[in-house]
Amino acid sequence: MQNNPKLFNIGRSFFLLGAFTIASAPFISSILFLLSFPISFYLQSTKIFKDRWNQLLIASTFILLIIAFIQNNTYPNIEVEIQERQMLWTPSASLIGLANWIPLFLCFIGARTFLSSKKDRKYFANFLVAGSIPVLVTGFGQYFFNWHGPFNILNNLIIWFQKPLDADQGLSGLFNNENYAGCWLNIIWPFSIALLFEKSLNLFKKGIIVSFLISISTAIFLTSSRNAWGGLIITLSLLLGNNIIFSFFILFISIFVLVNFSNQLPELLDKIFPFLPERLIYIINNFDTSSYEIKAYNRSFIFLFTAKMIKDRLLLGWGASAFPIYYFMENGIYLGHTHNFFLELAFSYGIIPLSLIAATILPICFISFKKVFLNQNNTSFIDLLFDKAWCASFFVLLISQMFDLQYFDGRISFTFWVLLAGVKEIISEKKYNNEILN
Repeated sequence: MQNNPKLFNIGRSFFLLGAFTIASAPFISSILFLLSFPISFYLQSTKIFKDRWNQLLIASTFILLIIAFIQNNTYPNIEVEIQERQMLWTPSASLIGLANWIPLFLCFIGARTFLSSKKDRKYFANFLVAGSIPVLVTGFGQYFFNWHGPFNILNNLIIWFQKPLDADQGLSGLFNNENYAGCWLNIIWPFSIALLFEKSLNLFKKGIIVSFLISISTAIFLTSSRNAWGGLIITLSLLLGNNIIFSFFILFISIFVLVNFSNQLPELLDKIFPFLPERLIYIINNFDTSSYEIKAYNRSFIFLFTAKMIKDRLLLGWGASAFPIYYFMENGIYLGHTHNFFLELAFSYGIIPLSLIAATILPICFISFKKVFLNQNNTSFIDLLFDKAWCASFFVLLISQMFDLQYFDGRISFTFWVLLAGVKEIISEKKYNNEILN
């Protein structure tokens, strides 16, 4: 990878600056990444088409293109009135929807050059965490001081659409959506924990990291996103338990309590802490599942509907962005997506791209979990912690996409594939690897 160290360093610099700016300035970040990836492709030009993981994504690219063109030329326009406005779906949406997949496959391939060593992955994580400070600043400013935008920087090159919050809304910051903000904070949360245990940090730096950890965990709670709260518990279970079985036992107990006593929890906490402000009462009330009694909003109902639709068009799918139309026509309720990463892909483009992409993501997850969390080979907790943090960050992100789709925010989808690339590089290292994965 580094036969040309000068060129590698130039590409890595663009890559790290892209990581630093992705949360707050995604347009600038995309330019920086576009400058880094051609260098990456050049440096690994002899290996790109030989790598089996790349081969699966390249095959997915061709299949997606073929299906999108078939849909564009054969599917009819659909028009329906939703919430007193006409909504038109055209099959060209499938071609546009490819932007959520094909460029990101290239990100996975390109990022691997700059994530091939533990040192490089630490650089990326540090830049990603440092670049997330604006998320915390805007979030706390919005929540406690009623800061709201839009904020324009550099002659509208950077715009933060930060909304004022009602009493029943959680912290969203520059993401302008509490679920998206919670998802991002869960991405950087494991890296912040790993940084705390770095041996090279002095007391002052550790104090800064502790403050950062407290800020992130507080912000996650204030988002009122149950997906984010769940990610917090999963991350702690994965990172801080030397015994993985014990960690999952704690996780199971936590989920059991939340599921079975969620209706009593708000009233109990309100009695213990009667001084809590109105907005925090609302956040606590998010544990109460009775607010989701309308059947068409339940995840199980959405997933069953989606699975039934997929069965009717297994090979070609229904088209990108078509889900809201069909769901409204069937159930009279508008939903923007299927709330599940794999179901969304199958609904839009059929089961062949789903199979190829799942065959990339799931084996990498399985192998990495086995090697990083189970087969530790007497490696110390500190030495393993950063690799665990990287894997935990991706696992929590993937799990969250099983119940919601923050993936459609470009910052999150890009980070999704870069984290997956890093997980792939982790399991290729000699300390884990007795088999050839490249």
